[in-house]
Amino acid sequence: MAQPRNIVVIGASTGGILPLRQIVSELPADLPAALFVTVHTAPGGDSRLAEILDRAGGLRASFAKDGEPIQQKRVYVAPPDHHLLLEDGRMRLGRGPRENGFRPAVDPLFRDAAAVYGPSVVGVILSGALGDGTAGLAHIKNAGGLAIVQNPEEALISSMPLAALQQVEVDYVLRANEIAPRLTDLVGQRKGALPKARRHKVVDPARHGVDSLLAARSDWNGEPTPFTCPECGGALKEVTEQGVKHFTCHVGHAYSPDGLVYRHTEALEQALWTALRILEEHAALRLKMAGQAHERGQRTFARENRQLAQEYVSRAAILREALQLEAPSSTGAATLRAAKPAPAARRRATKKRRK
Repeated sequence: MAQPRNIVVIGASTGGILPLRQIVSELPADLPAALFVTVHTAPGGDSRLAEILDRAGGLRASFAKDGEPIQQKRVYVAPPDHHLLLEDGRMRLGRGPRENGFRPAVDPLFRDAAAVYGPSVVGVILSGALGDGTAGLAHIKNAGGLAIVQNPEEALISSMPLAALQQVEVDYVLRANEIAPRLTDLVGQRKGALPKARRHKVVDPARHGVDSLLAARSDWNGEPTPFTCPECGGALKEVTEQGVKHFTCHVGHAYSPDGLVYRHTEALEQALWTALRILEEHAALRLKMAGQAHERGQRTFARENRQLAQEYVSRAAILREALQLEAPSSTGAATLRAAKPAPAARRRATKKRRK
C-alpha cells in the first residue's frame, strides 16, 4: 500500500538557522506532515531554536519530548545534548554516543526516519561544517525517500551540502527560498510501502543485558585502522554505510572522514599547547632552582640550571611560533567555508535546480 510523504527531517549546523527559519516561515499552517529538526548545539547551551521557529510561521514548533506521539502540522526540535530518534508513531530522545562530535547529530535522526518511515521521508541538508547527515541522507534515499540539499553556493558554510552532493544522488539542489515551496508540493504525494524497520544503534546493556552488548560488539564490522577515537581513545574501524564511508569505534562514536580530521586537528593543537605550557613551566622551575643554588654558593649547579632553562625557553619559543602560524588549509576552517563543488557536483546542482 502506498504511503504519503508526511515525514520531513532537516539537519543543519553553522549558518543553518537563517535558512531553516525561512523554510518554516514559508510552509503553510495546514501542512499535512511532521517536521523534525536537528541543529548542532552546545550541550550546556540554553537553546531558543524551538521558540524562534514557533514564531516564524503558522506551524507550531517545540522541543521534542521522549515518548511524545507524532502529530502532523508540527515542528519538533532536538533539544541540546540529546539525539532525536523516531519510532512508529512517537519520538525518543537518547544520550547515545556523539557522532562527528555532536549530540544532537543529524545522522541518527535521518537513519531512524529511513528505517521506520522509508518512502514517506523527505530529508533536507542545510548549511554546516563537516559531513554530518550524509550517511543518514543515503539511508533515506535507499529506503525510497527523497533528498534535498541547500545549494552550496548559497550556504554560509558549504561543507555539509557538498558532502551530501558528492556522496549521495540527491533529488533537488535548491536555494533556501525554493525549499518550502518544493516541500509543500512533495508532502502528501504517495510513494511505495513502508519498509521493515532496520535500525543502526548501540545496544544499552542497562536495558538489554550484557549478552546483547556482546552480540552488538561482535557485529562491529569494518576495516581496522591505526586511528583512535578522539572521544574515548578506542580503536576505529572504517565502515561503509549505504555507500558512504565513515569511522566508528565499538561504543558507537562515529565520524565522517573530514570530521575525524577536524577532531584530530583539535586534539593535536591541544597537545601542542600542553607541551608549550610544560616547557615554559619547566624553564621557570630551572630558573628558580638556579637562584636557590646561587644563594647557597653552588655556582656550578646554578649555571647548569640557567643553561637548561635557556634551552627550554628557546624550545618553547619555537613551539609558540609554530602554534601561531596559520593552520594548513586542508584542515582549516577557511577551507570549510570556501570549499566549492567539484565540477560534476556543480553541473548536477545546476541541472537539478532547473527541475
